[in-house]
Formats: sequence, C-alpha cells, structure tokens
Amino acid sequence: MPCVVCSHPHASDINAALTTRSQTVISLAATHELARDSLNWHRRKHLVPAQPAQPAPPDTPPFDPNSRIGRVVVRGQTLDRARERFLKWYANSGNVSWAANRAGIPRARVYEWQEESDQFAAAFREADLKATEVLEREAWRRANDGVAEPVYQHGKLVGTIQRYSDNLLMFLLRARAPERYRDRVDVSVAPIIKSVAGFDPADVV
Repeated sequence: MPCVVCSHPHASDINAALTTRSQTVISLAATHELARDSLNWHRRKHLVPAQPAQPAPPDTPPFDPNSRIGRVVVRGQTLDRARERFLKWYANSGNVSWAANRAGIPRARVYEWQEESDQFAAAFREADLKATEVLEREAWRRANDGVAEPVYQHGKLVGTIQRYSDNLLMFLLRARAPERYRDRVDVSVAPIIKSVAGFDPADVV
C-alpha cells in the first residue's frame, strides 16, 4: 500500500515540518487533510529524525587533548573541575595523596600540573598556606580553648573535663615571639693551648 504522505502534493513541506517539529501532527493533519495515524506512520518509516547538535558544556575549557594536561578528564571531570576539587581538599588537609584521592586523580598528576602550569603552581602554594592555617587554628583551639574529654565511672559517662596542651601553647608562643620564647643555649669556649715542642703558643693564637 503506497504511503499517502509520500504521494501528497505537499510532501516536501510535510516532511520538513515533521523533521523540525515546527508544527504538531494534529495541525499538519488538519492543514493537509491527512489522518494523524498516516503522518505518524510516515514519520516512523520514512523519516530519520534530525540529531540536534550537542553544544559543548559551558564550563569546558579549551585545552590541547594531546598534552599531559589535556589527558585529564577523570570520572567525567573537566580539567578545571579536577584541579578545583584537588585544591579544595588539599587546603583542608595539607596531604597531597589524600587530596588527590578525594579529587579522583593520580597523585603524580598534581606534580605534572605544577610543572606545566604557572597558574596552578601559584594556586597550589596558596592552598598550602591555607592548610598551614588550618593546623594553626586547631593548635590554637587545643592550647587555648582545650578539648573536652569524657569522664567515666564504673563504665558510665558522668561528665567531661577540659584538657589543655601546654606543649602546643609553647609552640605557638615560640612561633609568634621567637626572640622571647626560643630555647637559649649559651656555649662558652675557653681556648686552651698547650705548649708544643718547636711552637710558641703566642704564635698560634
């Protein structure tokens, strides 16, 4: 049985409308006096739906896919996203291996980025400073505010006691005012010269 749409005098217009979906099937059927079932059958059998172009994600940066950096698309991450995740975790931990694992990248990739990108190297140094500040804040908290330790009696929790760290307090003081709190060691050396046959001690001093 011949296709009534293919033999229609306005078949090209109908095909264009069906392909681009510029008109609904109901509207086309009423305009060209065709049955909706005939239009749907024709579209399924005789038309190949146009594949819309897939635009690149807006956050995908242009980079050379053949470079070592360009091969970094790990677990669906773009290059910038992978770097961002690593720097975030590293700033909170100060541990390269742990941060790389959390970001889903090989540890060696971090060092490649530092060699090949001055921008990343600068961001890495900034994250390293932040990691040090995180440790300093924790040391300050334990030395100044203390840590609540649970107190048990007969296997039951009866309260807490605040513990402070004198060692951390001293480290913080030495870091902030080393001229006042550093260890002082005075070493006095009194030269003793014994007479040696053939030499005058005065000539050696």
